Amino acid sequence: PPIEEIVSQIAKRDKARIFPTGDTASNMLGLSEQVPMKTCFLTSGTARDLNIGGRTVELKRAAPKNFAYSNEMVGVLTQALRSIGEENITDEIKAKIPAILSAVERDKRFEADLKLAPAWIEKLILELIKR
Repeated sequence: PPIEEIVSQIAKRDKARIFPTGDTASNMLGLSEQVPMKTCFLTSGTARDLNIGGRTVELKRAAPKNFAYSNEMVGVLTQALRSIGEENITDEIKAKIPAILSAVERDKRFEADLKLAPAWIEKLILELIKR
């Protein structure tokens, strides 16, 4: 099974929340083709490194605000964009964002989720979905 599914089951067992972060989130969303050597997730549980099938999975303890997103997709996208960095956002990445958010309902919860993201990410997403 995919690493993400295994980590999800571990989090479920530990009654913790997880969220892919950095390069892991970028790769999962298709914003980057690079597969990270170390798969990384934020967790509300215990921080630790796991060795799964010869791959290292890092679980980093994170503040509760990282898990405040109503829609997980917005949170994962925020983590991916934060990892890429504002100065490295290409037109190719911008073109993929509306498709990533296509299944996300544009309601008050969506607006609240955007407020949790850094200002440059909120501005970028709003600009791209209004096109």
